[in-house]
Amino acid sequence: MLIQRIFSPGRSGIGLKFTVWMHNGLFVFVVGCFVYGLVSCILGKTPYLPFVTEAANRQM
Repeated sequence: MLIQRIFSPGRSGIGLKFTVWMHNGLFVFVVGCFVYGLVSCILGKTPYLPFVTEAANRQM
C-alpha cells in the first residue's frame, strides 16, 4: 500500500511528478521527430528514424 501511494499519480507526490516528466519527455520527443522529418523533407533528404523506418520497410 505504501508503494502504491508513492507511485500512483494523485494530487501530489513522486508519482505525479514522474507522470508529468514522462508526458513532457514524450511530447518533446514527438515534436523533435516531427521537426526532424519536416526539415529533412524540405531539404529533399529521406529522414531516418530507426524504429519508424524498420516498421515502414516491413509494411512495404
